[in-house]
Amino acid sequence: MCILTRTALAWALALALLASTGSAFAQAELGIHVGQGYYMGDLQPDSRYAPLGNGKASFGAYGRIGISDKLAVTGSITLTKIAGTDAERETSELRNLSFQSDIFEMGLSGEFLPLGSSRSVNPYLTAGVAVYRFNPQADYNGRLIDLKPLGTEGQGMEGYGPKYGLTRLAMPVGAGVRIPFGQAWVVSAEIKVRATFFDHLDDVSGAYVNYYELVQGNGSLSAALADRTNERLDLDPRDIPTGSPRGNPANFDYYATAGINIGYRLGTGMFGAGSGRGAGSRYNKCYQF
Repeated sequence: MCILTRTALAWALALALLASTGSAFAQAELGIHVGQGYYMGDLQPDSRYAPLGNGKASFGAYGRIGISDKLAVTGSITLTKIAGTDAERETSELRNLSFQSDIFEMGLSGEFLPLGSSRSVNPYLTAGVAVYRFNPQADYNGRLIDLKPLGTEGQGMEGYGPKYGLTRLAMPVGAGVRIPFGQAWVVSAEIKVRATFFDHLDDVSGAYVNYYELVQGNGSLSAALADRTNERLDLDPRDIPTGSPRGNPANFDYYATAGINIGYRLGTGMFGAGSGRGAGSRYNKCYQF
């Protein structure tokens, strides 16, 4: 968790520096996020658009500083749930794998408002960097089992490389629309996709390891959750050759959020009432940096 702590400190320092730059426009905003999380990877439904119908809960909080009419910086903390299952994939239904995971994310993003921020409807683009922690789990005999420690593709065994880490970097990119309500409140609709540059978000990536080899190396629970076709067919474990395709290592996994942000504007600058729409209002004068 050290990387998460360092990111939180860096995020707070960056926002503090931006707030103290002396820009007359700088305006702070605090808000919440409520929406849904989505997953794209080896266990997503066959249809390109099917993940949109399989959203899970996503919520969080953010702090935003507008540094000019067209630029802003946002720091956010988000908790998102994602899931995927072969039961919704006709092309690999017999593979019978599934997972779910909570993702805790801390991110820092820049926003670009091409039309400025003084309109009644303000579209924007956003991109940045995030640190996230995940933990893929699978339901097995009515219990949720952590998959990473099991090394279901041989991780941790000689010749198969180490087990993957659960804390990683991602690049969020997205777009949204901000709509001000009065001088203090702002509501925005936003969609943001995270490029993870990683292919084990769902614990599925490369090839099967032979059942008996995996039992000997990582244990019987690892072997049982690595190849679950036998459960689907009500058969004994398969003696499938090591190296048989299990996932597609050529495609990275992604996760995304879509939802509503509700923000409250705190102030408009360090050295004065600021400028732009709403400057000098009672809201802007109450909180100044």
